[in-house]
Amino acid sequence: MSLRILSLSICGAMLALLPGLTASTASTASWMRGALAVAAVEGEVVVDVVGAEPARLRASGPLPCYFSGLLKLQLERRSDAVALQASNQVAIALAGASALAVERFEQQLEPSSADSQSRMLLNFRHGELVVDSRAMPDGGRLIVETPFGRVALLNGWWLMQLTYDQRSDLYHFAFECADGVLRLTDRLGVNYTLRRGQRLYGVGTPFNPAIQVAQLSEEGRVRLDA
Repeated sequence: MSLRILSLSICGAMLALLPGLTASTASTASWMRGALAVAAVEGEVVVDVVGAEPARLRASGPLPCYFSGLLKLQLERRSDAVALQASNQVAIALAGASALAVERFEQQLEPSSADSQSRMLLNFRHGELVVDSRAMPDGGRLIVETPFGRVALLNGWWLMQLTYDQRSDLYHFAFECADGVLRLTDRLGVNYTLRRGQRLYGVGTPFNPAIQVAQLSEEGRVRLDA
């Protein structure tokens, strides 16, 4: 499956998943739990939703599948991949042996979608992750926690690759920023800002990484444009 983020017209179906949603609550801009749709799968993905049995989704199964609430995604094989669309217009893709958790996701539904606010917190532990938040309304906030620190995305499109070597106890990582702005605050409080066409990469432990900033790599361009 291509890592190009898939676009879906799923807003109506997602709104139906938000607990307690009525016409009156939508008009008063109530905060509601967000929802996600699994748009495409290659191989298999395990979706673990809080309060429910884990679901194993396969490419041969019915898609898209919709989920409301907090969840964890687990891909076990290098050939596995999954693409998701969130109700705040953020698109997400995972590939290879990867682990991602949605630890917080809520939206303030308003009559004008351009003013809709949302708060989304992801926890990425390993693998390959693509996030496209360029269509997220201006009131949205998106944070990604990693072993190295916290990433804030400002209407960006980026790729992150993260692997852990148990023998050396070291992480190898790379951020590729294709569009927008990405800000990383590491565990020691040091800030890094990536803009369109830049790459941050390195190796080390969460509290002692060796980090370099360079231009977007050719591999990153291929992975994002595939």
